Amino acid sequence: MTPCEVILPESLVPVKPPTDQADDLHAGRTPRLAGDGLTVADMCNRFLTAKQRKLEALEIGPRMFGKYKVTTDRLVTTFGKSRLVDDLAKAQGGNMMEADEIHKLLDKASPQIKSMLLLGVNARQRRC
Repeated sequence: MTPCEVILPESLVPVKPPTDQADDLHAGRTPRLAGDGLTVADMCNRFLTAKQRKLEALEIGPRMFGKYKVTTDRLVTTFGKSRLVDDLAKAQGGNMMEADEIHKLLDKASPQIKSMLLLGVNARQRRC
């Protein structure tokens, strides 16, 4: 120990919340514990894994996979990687879309967005 070094008891050492919790707190959301639900990052990773398998099976091309990757990166950047998918609906006041609204969106959506919408709809139906 050097002469200028001070050792504080653990009770006096400031504790910083993990970054994902800090992001939630700054956004006015209740921080969630790990394993509390499906996160945006988990959803995007599952989606990309499925598309990677299609790429390897030559069912889609590298250009399409690249578009999927750009789309999922945008979702993670916009909503945050630790944000729960359930919280996305709650941020809208808990309003869920009706079937006819979803069909209208699907009719106008690009293949990438259509896939993401269907992934979200199917994930929601499995939990209900």
